[in-house]
Amino acid sequence: MKKIFLTISLLIGSLLVVACSLNFEEDTRERVAITHTVTKVTIVNGEEVQNKVAITENFVVNPKVVAVFAIDVVDMIDAIGLDKFGIDLLGIAKSNLPSYLTEFNDSKYPNVGTLFEPNEDQLTAMMPDLIIIGGRSASLYDSLKADYPYADVLDLSNSNYSFEVQKQVFENIGKVFPAVKEDLESYEASFEASFNEIKTAVEGKNALFLLVNGSAISVFGAGSRYGALYEEFGFMPSDPNVGETTSHGNIVSYEYVSAINPEVIFLMDRGVATGGSAATDQVINNPLITGTSAGQNGLVITLNAYAWYITAGGIQATQAMIDDIYEVFVN
Repeated sequence: MKKIFLTISLLIGSLLVVACSLNFEEDTRERVAITHTVTKVTIVNGEEVQNKVAITENFVVNPKVVAVFAIDVVDMIDAIGLDKFGIDLLGIAKSNLPSYLTEFNDSKYPNVGTLFEPNEDQLTAMMPDLIIIGGRSASLYDSLKADYPYADVLDLSNSNYSFEVQKQVFENIGKVFPAVKEDLESYEASFEASFNEIKTAVEGKNALFLLVNGSAISVFGAGSRYGALYEEFGFMPSDPNVGETTSHGNIVSYEYVSAINPEVIFLMDRGVATGGSAATDQVINNPLITGTSAGQNGLVITLNAYAWYITAGGIQATQAMIDDIYEVFVN
């Protein structure tokens, strides 16, 4: 009996050595160190708490099988071209794909789930080299790392659009996919030039950002989810006392907007972004809105809902955000 146990133990040990040797041989791909900020989820007093942590990990260069849970990254792949990225198989979380990315609904791109919940069977079948998350999917980091230990997991979040964050995202993508590095640098330079032009053109103008959600309107101020209006485009806040806002803003009344009397009003329709009905006309035509300085001067501007709400941080989305403002104040 002892001989049998000894033989089994030796066999198991030999298999482990072989497995380790195979893993070592397989893991000869080039890797690059990348620092990214990930979301760590913990339970405190029975409640989920999310903390952002900057970590440095090694990533495979030029991964061939990639799963993407960040629609802004799908936007980037679409803008530059899948072939240039060198990706052989691309899986996408297909919930909330905007109209300009519907080509990715094709069955040749596996549907890897939603932005909040992966399709485990599809991911397992794909065996991705790289899983990209960001924004709404950022909280998946720990579970994806645990469930798919053979895959790199890269967080490219730029939820509250920031040009500085976008530059870091571009840099990290360029490290993983060196062939697109120059393309990303070219877009970065173009965006920076446009931001600077707009800042010069709107200097001294104040603006109010309103999210339209059916019959409700919500305000966002500096430092908020849509703080780019002030930080990147250079408008002054019409109301500098908005304070901290939720992800859908602070609900306000038309009387509030009238009292603030902004020079410019920007409207972003959440219903349009999520596949519902547009509701901006009822805001634009409200007497309390038409009576503001913005209303009197034709400066109640409807923004590209997909770009600002769904794909913020993408290449085409950033250009659309710039165009929304450039065409009014620079052209």
